[in-house]
Amino acid sequence: MIDRRSTLAGLAGAALYAAAGPALARGAVQPRLGGRSNYRMALAEGCGAIAGLSVTIDVAQDIVCKQTNPQNGFNFQLNCYSDEARSAWQQYIVGLLDTELHCKVQNFRSTNPNQPMTSMVDQQFTMASLQNLTLPAGFKITTALQYGAGDMVTGADFTVVRRSGQTLQKRVMLADLGLKPAQMARIVAFELVLVGPHGGHTAALTSGGGTFAYAAAAPLAAGATLPDCVAHQNGTAEQSNSVYGPLPAHPGASFSQTFSVAG
Repeated sequence: MIDRRSTLAGLAGAALYAAAGPALARGAVQPRLGGRSNYRMALAEGCGAIAGLSVTIDVAQDIVCKQTNPQNGFNFQLNCYSDEARSAWQQYIVGLLDTELHCKVQNFRSTNPNQPMTSMVDQQFTMASLQNLTLPAGFKITTALQYGAGDMVTGADFTVVRRSGQTLQKRVMLADLGLKPAQMARIVAFELVLVGPHGGHTAALTSGGGTFAYAAAAPLAAGATLPDCVAHQNGTAEQSNSVYGPLPAHPGASFSQTFSVAG
Protein backbone atom coordinates (compact mmCIF):
# COMPACT_ATOMS: atom_id res chain seq x y z
CA MET A 1 0.00 0.00 0.00
CA ILE A 2 1.33 3.45 -0.92
CA ASP A 3 1.65 6.63 1.11
CA ARG A 4 2.47 9.90 -0.68
CA ARG A 5 3.50 11.54 2.59
CA SER A 6 7.08 11.69 3.80
CA THR A 7 8.44 8.21 4.36
CA LEU A 8 11.20 9.34 6.68
CA ALA A 9 8.85 9.33 9.68
CA GLY A 10 9.67 6.56 12.11
CA LEU A 11 9.70 5.58 15.74
CA ALA A 12 13.34 5.25 16.79
CA GLY A 13 14.66 7.85 19.22
CA ALA A 14 17.80 9.92 19.53
CA ALA A 15 19.66 7.16 21.31
CA LEU A 16 19.39 5.01 18.20
CA TYR A 17 20.80 7.78 16.03
CA ALA A 18 23.72 8.23 18.40
CA ALA A 19 24.53 4.54 18.07
CA ALA A 20 24.61 4.70 14.29
CA GLY A 21 28.31 5.50 14.20
CA PRO A 22 29.90 6.86 10.99
CA ALA A 23 28.05 9.05 8.53
CA LEU A 24 25.89 7.25 5.99
CA ALA A 25 27.41 6.31 2.67
CA ARG A 26 24.67 8.18 0.78
CA GLY A 27 22.52 11.15 1.79
CA ALA A 28 23.20 13.85 4.33
CA VAL A 29 20.15 13.12 6.50
CA GLN A 30 20.10 10.25 8.97
CA PRO A 31 16.95 8.17 8.45
CA ARG A 32 14.54 7.60 11.32
CA LEU A 33 14.80 3.86 11.73
CA GLY A 34 11.43 2.38 12.62
CA GLY A 35 8.02 1.38 11.34
CA ARG A 36 7.59 2.34 7.70
CA SER A 37 11.08 3.89 7.42
CA ASN A 38 14.31 1.98 7.08
CA TYR A 39 17.51 2.59 5.13
CA ARG A 40 17.14 2.81 1.38
CA MET A 41 19.62 0.42 -0.20
CA ALA A 42 21.11 1.05 -3.65
CA LEU A 43 24.27 0.17 -5.54
CA ALA A 44 27.38 1.69 -4.02
CA GLU A 45 28.56 2.83 -7.45
CA GLY A 46 25.44 4.78 -8.30
CA CYS A 47 22.05 4.23 -9.83
CA GLY A 48 22.12 0.83 -11.51
CA ALA A 49 20.26 -2.44 -11.60
CA ILE A 50 20.42 -4.47 -8.39
CA ALA A 51 20.88 -8.13 -9.31
CA GLY A 52 20.94 -11.25 -7.17
CA LEU A 53 18.97 -9.65 -4.34
CA SER A 54 17.85 -11.77 -1.42
CA VAL A 55 16.72 -10.79 2.07
CA THR A 56 16.51 -13.18 5.02
CA ILE A 57 14.60 -12.54 8.24
CA ASP A 58 15.71 -14.52 11.31
CA VAL A 59 13.16 -14.39 14.10
CA ALA A 60 15.00 -14.53 17.44
CA GLN A 61 12.07 -13.49 19.66
CA ASP A 62 8.38 -14.32 19.17
CA ILE A 63 6.68 -11.61 17.11
CA VAL A 64 3.36 -11.07 18.86
CA CYS A 65 0.63 -8.77 17.54
CA LYS A 66 -2.30 -7.24 19.41
CA GLN A 67 -5.69 -7.49 17.74
CA THR A 68 -6.09 -3.77 17.18
CA ASN A 69 -7.07 -3.35 13.53
CA PRO A 70 -9.64 -4.78 11.10
CA GLN A 71 -6.97 -6.99 9.51
CA ASN A 72 -5.08 -8.39 12.49
CA GLY A 73 -1.46 -9.09 11.73
CA PHE A 74 1.74 -7.72 10.23
CA ASN A 75 3.84 -7.85 7.08
CA PHE A 76 7.51 -7.89 6.20
CA GLN A 77 7.55 -5.71 3.08
CA LEU A 78 10.44 -5.79 0.61
CA ASN A 79 9.68 -2.55 -1.24
CA CYS A 80 11.59 -2.26 -4.51
CA TYR A 81 12.03 0.88 -6.61
CA SER A 82 12.62 0.95 -10.37
CA ASP A 83 13.91 3.63 -12.71
CA GLU A 84 11.30 2.48 -15.22
CA ALA A 85 7.73 3.76 -14.95
CA ARG A 86 6.28 0.56 -16.40
CA SER A 87 6.86 -1.18 -13.06
CA ALA A 88 7.89 1.72 -10.83
CA TRP A 89 7.22 0.07 -7.47
CA GLN A 90 7.34 -3.63 -6.66
CA GLN A 91 6.39 -5.20 -3.32
CA TYR A 92 7.36 -8.71 -2.22
CA ILE A 93 5.72 -9.52 1.10
CA VAL A 94 5.65 -12.26 3.72
CA GLY A 95 3.22 -11.73 6.57
CA LEU A 96 0.82 -13.11 9.14
CA LEU A 97 -2.90 -12.31 9.00
CA ASP A 98 -4.84 -13.83 11.89
CA THR A 99 -3.35 -17.37 11.72
CA GLU A 100 -2.45 -17.41 8.01
CA LEU A 101 1.21 -17.08 7.03
CA HIS A 102 1.24 -15.84 3.46
CA CYS A 103 3.38 -14.40 0.68
CA LYS A 104 2.19 -11.62 -1.59
CA VAL A 105 3.28 -9.79 -4.76
CA GLN A 106 2.21 -6.29 -5.78
CA ASN A 107 3.42 -4.32 -8.82
CA PHE A 108 2.51 -0.74 -9.74
CA ARG A 109 3.10 1.36 -12.84
CA SER A 110 3.52 5.12 -12.87
CA THR A 111 2.22 7.58 -15.46
CA ASN A 112 3.34 10.68 -13.53
CA PRO A 113 5.80 10.91 -10.62
CA ASN A 114 3.38 13.17 -8.74
CA GLN A 115 0.21 11.15 -9.31
CA PRO A 116 -1.04 7.92 -7.69
CA MET A 117 0.26 4.77 -9.29
CA THR A 118 -1.82 2.07 -10.96
CA SER A 119 -1.85 -1.47 -9.57
CA MET A 120 -0.98 -4.19 -12.09
CA VAL A 121 -0.59 -7.19 -9.77
CA ASP A 122 -1.96 -7.85 -6.29
CA GLN A 123 -2.01 -11.54 -5.41
CA GLN A 124 -1.57 -13.41 -2.14
CA PHE A 125 -0.72 -17.06 -1.49
CA THR A 126 -1.11 -19.06 1.73
CA MET A 127 2.05 -20.77 2.95
CA ALA A 128 1.02 -22.15 6.36
CA SER A 129 -1.48 -21.94 9.22
CA LEU A 130 -0.21 -20.99 12.67
CA GLN A 131 -1.88 -21.29 16.06
CA ASN A 132 -2.42 -17.59 16.74
CA LEU A 133 -1.20 -14.07 15.93
CA THR A 134 2.39 -15.01 16.78
CA LEU A 135 5.36 -15.76 14.53
CA PRO A 136 7.50 -17.95 16.79
CA ALA A 137 11.22 -17.55 17.41
CA GLY A 138 13.24 -19.87 15.23
CA PHE A 139 11.42 -19.05 11.98
CA LYS A 140 13.60 -18.00 9.04
CA ILE A 141 12.06 -16.24 6.03
CA THR A 142 13.91 -15.63 2.75
CA THR A 143 12.75 -13.68 -0.29
CA ALA A 144 15.01 -14.11 -3.33
CA LEU A 145 14.18 -12.18 -6.49
CA GLN A 146 14.25 -13.92 -9.86
CA TYR A 147 15.71 -12.22 -12.94
CA GLY A 148 15.58 -12.21 -16.72
CA ALA A 149 17.54 -10.44 -19.42
CA GLY A 150 18.91 -7.04 -18.46
CA ASP A 151 18.46 -7.81 -14.75
CA MET A 152 14.70 -7.42 -15.15
CA VAL A 153 12.85 -8.82 -12.11
CA THR A 154 10.62 -11.68 -13.24
CA GLY A 155 9.41 -13.03 -9.89
CA ALA A 156 10.40 -14.16 -6.44
CA ASP A 157 11.11 -17.30 -4.43
CA PHE A 158 9.65 -17.25 -0.92
CA THR A 159 11.10 -19.73 1.60
CA VAL A 160 9.98 -20.21 5.19
CA VAL A 161 11.87 -22.54 7.51
CA ARG A 162 9.95 -23.39 10.67
CA ARG A 163 11.56 -23.94 14.06
CA SER A 164 11.05 -27.69 13.53
CA GLY A 165 13.15 -27.55 10.36
CA GLN A 166 10.19 -27.97 8.02
CA THR A 167 10.72 -25.91 4.86
CA LEU A 168 7.87 -24.21 2.99
CA GLN A 169 8.51 -22.77 -0.47
CA LYS A 170 6.55 -20.78 -3.02
CA ARG A 171 7.83 -19.49 -6.36
CA VAL A 172 5.76 -16.64 -7.81
CA MET A 173 6.56 -15.61 -11.39
CA LEU A 174 5.16 -12.35 -12.69
CA ALA A 175 4.30 -13.91 -16.06
CA ASP A 176 2.05 -16.39 -14.26
CA LEU A 177 0.24 -13.42 -12.69
CA GLY A 178 -0.49 -11.94 -16.12
CA LEU A 179 2.40 -9.51 -16.63
CA LYS A 180 4.04 -9.29 -20.03
CA PRO A 181 7.81 -8.71 -20.40
CA ALA A 182 7.07 -5.11 -21.41
CA GLN A 183 5.43 -4.60 -17.98
CA MET A 184 8.41 -5.85 -15.98
CA ALA A 185 11.42 -3.80 -14.93
CA ARG A 186 14.72 -3.84 -13.11
CA ILE A 187 15.07 -2.35 -9.61
CA VAL A 188 17.59 0.29 -8.49
CA ALA A 189 16.77 0.58 -4.77
CA PHE A 190 14.91 -1.25 -2.02
CA GLU A 191 13.81 -1.03 1.60
CA LEU A 192 12.77 -3.78 4.05
CA VAL A 193 10.23 -2.92 6.76
CA LEU A 194 8.05 -4.64 9.37
CA VAL A 195 4.64 -2.94 9.30
CA GLY A 196 0.90 -3.50 9.53
CA PRO A 197 -1.27 -5.35 7.02
CA HIS A 198 -2.34 -4.14 3.60
CA GLY A 199 -4.77 -1.22 3.60
CA GLY A 200 -2.75 1.32 5.59
CA HIS A 201 -3.12 -0.50 8.91
CA THR A 202 -0.80 -0.17 11.90
CA ALA A 203 0.50 -3.27 13.66
CA ALA A 204 0.71 -2.94 17.45
CA LEU A 205 3.44 -5.43 18.34
CA THR A 206 3.97 -6.48 21.96
CA SER A 207 7.23 -8.35 21.34
CA GLY A 208 9.55 -9.38 18.56
CA GLY A 209 13.13 -9.22 17.43
CA GLY A 210 15.77 -10.71 15.19
CA THR A 211 17.86 -9.80 12.19
CA PHE A 212 17.51 -8.80 8.57
CA ALA A 213 20.25 -10.10 6.25
CA TYR A 214 20.72 -8.45 2.84
CA ALA A 215 22.75 -9.90 -0.04
CA ALA A 216 23.22 -8.85 -3.67
CA ALA A 217 25.52 -9.55 -6.60
CA ALA A 218 27.29 -6.16 -6.33
CA PRO A 219 28.15 -3.95 -3.34
CA LEU A 220 25.29 -2.00 -1.81
CA ALA A 221 25.23 1.20 0.24
CA ALA A 222 22.71 2.25 2.88
CA GLY A 223 21.28 5.75 2.67
CA ALA A 224 18.58 8.07 3.92
CA THR A 225 17.21 8.96 0.50
CA LEU A 226 16.31 7.26 -2.76
CA PRO A 227 18.51 7.61 -5.86
CA ASP A 228 17.51 10.46 -8.16
CA CYS A 229 16.75 8.03 -10.98
CA VAL A 230 13.75 6.29 -9.36
CA ALA A 231 10.54 6.57 -11.38
CA HIS A 232 8.32 7.35 -8.38
CA GLN A 233 9.04 8.81 -4.93
CA ASN A 234 6.54 6.66 -3.07
CA GLY A 235 6.48 4.83 0.23
CA THR A 236 4.26 2.51 2.18
CA ALA A 237 1.18 3.62 4.11
CA GLU A 238 1.38 0.82 6.67
CA GLN A 239 3.00 1.42 10.05
CA SER A 240 4.10 -0.36 13.25
CA ASN A 241 6.16 0.12 16.40
CA SER A 242 9.12 -1.81 14.98
CA VAL A 243 12.66 -0.43 15.38
CA TYR A 244 15.68 -1.08 13.11
CA GLY A 245 19.34 -1.04 14.04
CA PRO A 246 22.12 1.02 12.40
CA LEU A 247 24.10 -0.10 9.36
CA PRO A 248 27.72 0.82 8.59
CA ALA A 249 28.62 3.60 6.18
CA HIS A 250 30.93 1.49 4.06
CA PRO A 251 29.52 -0.43 1.04
CA GLY A 252 29.21 -4.20 1.07
CA ALA A 253 27.71 -7.12 -0.84
CA SER A 254 25.95 -8.23 2.35
CA PHE A 255 24.67 -6.57 5.52
CA SER A 256 23.05 -7.71 8.76
CA GLN A 257 20.64 -5.44 10.63
CA THR A 258 18.77 -5.95 13.90
CA PHE A 259 15.06 -5.35 14.32
CA SER A 260 13.04 -5.14 17.52
CA VAL A 261 9.84 -3.69 18.97
CA ALA A 262 9.51 -0.36 20.78
CA GLY A 263 7.89 -0.58 24.19
